[in-house]
Amino acid sequence: MRFLDASRDQREKERAAAQARRRQKLHRAWITAGISVLALAFTLILAAWSRSEQQRAGEVERQRTEQLFESGLTHAALLAQDEDYAAAWRVLGKTVELEILSPPNAAMPGICWPASWICAAAKRT
Repeated sequence: MRFLDASRDQREKERAAAQARRRQKLHRAWITAGISVLALAFTLILAAWSRSEQQRAGEVERQRTEQLFESGLTHAALLAQDEDYAAAWRVLGKTVELEILSPPNAAMPGICWPASWICAAAKRT
């Protein structure tokens, strides 16, 4: 009967070894899954931060363009008040591309002609 006992002991050792291997594989899988979740969370945080920075940069650029446009209109209005119309038209010519870049606002909806820019800027000052 020793043979049967030895065979049974051998099978138990093999089962224990197989179960230990399965536990080790499962442990590795959990570690890999945890690392993957952390990497995903880090990536999502970076993506959200990047998006907010892009939006903030776009807002800063829009404000800069709007301020530059407004200063051009004010400059042209001041030149027109001094009856230096040629200089006013030159300044307004430089603001045309800024008008295209900036969204329309309540003061000047849509695309305006330079003469109406002078009038609108003169009314604001």
